[in-house]
Amino acid sequence: MPPLAASLVLAHEHRVWHECETRRTNTADLLHIFDASEAFEKLNAIPVPHDGQGGCLRLPLLAPRGMRGFEKPDLAQRLGVMPGYPRPLPELPAARERALEGPPTPGATRLVEELITVPTHGLLTLQDKTRVVQALADYDRG
Repeated sequence: MPPLAASLVLAHEHRVWHECETRRTNTADLLHIFDASEAFEKLNAIPVPHDGQGGCLRLPLLAPRGMRGFEKPDLAQRLGVMPGYPRPLPELPAARERALEGPPTPGATRLVEELITVPTHGLLTLQDKTRVVQALADYDRG
């Protein structure tokens, strides 16, 4: 990390920790809503290992059809629901030059096809969360 970036982080450390806690709270709220309703049965949160603590930058979900499962993917994206990766890492031009030949990567391919992420940041309002939850509840109903 460049010195300027590091000094900015350190100068705002208390804000960083507050944002982390807000993201964890927003993530927990969303997961609680998912657990309480069958409307989200097609979406699977990627769990944090039992001895770990997630950073909660975004809530990762496996959705069987990725963004194609939304009736209105553009609306979902405007609400902050985003696809994961465009291609598996070894297929990206910058990585392809440095990647070693190896076995297929079915896990990476699955993430490209199914990973979506949901915002958890501290600027989410109750209305934002409600709209995101509604978009996710409508996933793959068509």
